[in-house]
Amino acid sequence: MQKELLIVIAILFTIPATANQDAWAPKALFQLESANLEQTMLWISGVSYAFSEYSDQLAKSGKPRLFCRTGRNVPSSLLFEILNKKHPKQRITSEQAIGSLTQELRERFPCS
Repeated sequence: MQKELLIVIAILFTIPATANQDAWAPKALFQLESANLEQTMLWISGVSYAFSEYSDQLAKSGKPRLFCRTGRNVPSSLLFEILNKKHPKQRITSEQAIGSLTQELRERFPCS
C-alpha cells in the first residue's frame, strides 16, 4: 500500500513540472513608453483583442481586411514576438508599436 501511495505522489509531483514546460511567459525586449511589464502586458492584450475583433468585423461586413490570419484570435505571444524582433532594447511609443504590428501582420498574413 505504501509503495502504491508513493508512486501516486511521485506522479502527481511530476504533472505540474511537465505542464509548465510548454507555458509561455511574456518577455518584453522593448520598452513601451514608460510602462512596466504588467502595463505592457495589459496593453498588448488589449491590442490583441482589438486586432482580432476588428479583423472579424471587417470579414463579416465583406470589407477588405488588414491581414488574413487563419484562426480567430491574434495571440498576445505573436505581438510580443513581433515587437521584440522589431524593437529590441528600444523605447517605443504606442503609435510606433501599432504601426510595426500592423505592418508585420500584413506581411505575414497577406490577403492574397
